[in-house]
This record gives sequence, C-alpha cells and structure tokens, in this order.
Amino acid sequence: MEAFHYHIAWRSHGGRVGGHPTKITGGHADFNAHVPLMQNFNPKRIDLRASLKTVPKQLMVRTFHERYAIQAYAVVDMSTSMNFVGQQHKWQLSTEIVQAIAWSAICNGDTFGCVAADDSLRMDVYEPSTHRAAVVDDIASKMRSVQFTQPVGIKALPRVNELLPTRRSLVFLISDFYMGEALLTQSLQNLTAHDVVPIVIWDSAEINELPDWGWMRVNDMEGNGTRSVFLRPALKKAIQHAYHARQQRLTQLFTSAGIRSPFFVLNQFHSEAMTQHMLEDSGC
Repeated sequence: MEAFHYHIAWRSHGGRVGGHPTKITGGHADFNAHVPLMQNFNPKRIDLRASLKTVPKQLMVRTFHERYAIQAYAVVDMSTSMNFVGQQHKWQLSTEIVQAIAWSAICNGDTFGCVAADDSLRMDVYEPSTHRAAVVDDIASKMRSVQFTQPVGIKALPRVNELLPTRRSLVFLISDFYMGEALLTQSLQNLTAHDVVPIVIWDSAEINELPDWGWMRVNDMEGNGTRSVFLRPALKKAIQHAYHARQQRLTQLFTSAGIRSPFFVLNQFHSEAMTQHMLEDSGC
C-alpha cells in the first residue's frame, strides 16, 4: 500500500497542528504579511529591509499563519453494482482505494473517517474521524466483511452529509456513478460545504472487452431485471461511445457543482497517478 500526496487550495479554520495553511496568526512557516512592531510585538521577527522601505520609518515584523491538520473522509457507494466482477472486483478495488486514502491522511498528519451508503446509511462500515494509524486496517476489515446479499441502490447518498462534520473537510467520493443525474445532483449539493474529490471506478470488462458477435445476458445488479442482448460491432461501438459520453457528462456535472474534476480508475488504482491528479487539480 502506497500513500499519495494531496494539497488543498483553501485555508483550514483550526484543529490539530499539521501541514495545511490556516487563517490563524502564529507559527513560523507560512508567511502572511509585514506589520508594525507595535501591532505585533515580536522583536525576533523584525525585518530591517521591510522597515527601511516604510514612510515614515518604523520597525516592521514578519507575521505568519499557523499550519493545521484537516479531516479527510472516504464516502463509499455500496450499491449492488459495486459488487461487479470483471478484470477486478469493484468492491475489493474500493477497499484498496479507501485504505490508500486512510494511509495517506495518517502519513500527512490528518485524521481519517469513512461513511458508506446504499439505500440506507451503512453504519457497519462507518468509521469516525481519527488520527489512529490502526484505522487503516480497521476500515479494510470492515469493508472485507461486507456481504452483498440482495439488490440495493444508492438512495441514501444525499444523506451522507449527516455523518460528516460541519467544518470543511476533504471528501473522497468513491462510486461507479451509475445513479441517475437527479440523485447525483442532490448529493453533490448536500456536499458543497466540503472539498469533494470524485473517484470513478469502472472496469474494462464493461467497456472494451465485449465480444463483437453473440448473445449476452445482461443483468441489472440493482434489481431491475435481466435481458438478452445480441452483440454486434455497431452495438459494441455504441456502448463504448456511451461510456465516453458518460465520462464527459460526469465531468460537466462535477464542474457545474463547483467540485474537483473526477479521477477515473479503470481496473487498477495507482497512487502516483492520484498524486498527479490531486496536485494538478488544486492548481499546484
């Protein structure tokens, strides 16, 4: 398991000492501004060059902002479609991603928590925010013990904010995003208080590895029945085109909601690619 690096473009409002910028005066690493000595009496931080530039002349000192930890959360889709097995088992891949998020948060000095939902909030997978390193193994154990016994959707996704803090947090939203647009839009609106990173899990067996010809039995894993489909090159191409259109549409929906651009995971999760995505998307 390898950690990835992330950066936030907003300032935390307080908490534990950590590595992220805040709006709180203090510390010594995050330069804020020069102010007159009598406004912030700290002779150790007198800046002679800045003082000589003032008119009338007065002693100026450097001020800094504190750096604090933030809360990172994984919000996980537990609808039946996440139990799909192709090149990878989506739920197992989700578990690996959640572990990577937890480990990255702990390594960064932040806290980690997990919220999951299907048609209800899944308290069996819920993990309150903590800075314990053992949370990495704890959440993996909870997720590996999950049994998908009956078809369920993701109707409770708009309610996950009930288990999230009111203070702005970094939220990784993990799903295949096969839900309807109305449900997704409502869910995103309820998460606007947070910095949301969508992680889209797809499998190449759903897109690129379909046969050119032949009958295929299609099963809606969330309880909407099965049907037989006769595959042919034109239909296969249409399915691939639909996935490409869905990718563009998801990006548009997230952008419209003021949310970071999505990170697409096809079969495997790579920490290096996640690091690059997080840094590019935050403007670094």
